[in-house]
Amino acid sequence: MITPKIGFIVYGVHKDGLNDPMGMPFIDDGLILNAKTALQQAGMDLV
Repeated sequence: MITPKIGFIVYGVHKDGLNDPMGMPFIDDGLILNAKTALQQAGMDLV
């Protein structure tokens, strides 16, 4: 069976952990983890 492969790139101006003026991170690490998990559960091979 062919397994689809997908590249997952987190891109953002402040991907290095800089916070917004409210003190919240610009990049939500939990959201990224959930997205990667969903892709893997759908049968995708993350590279």
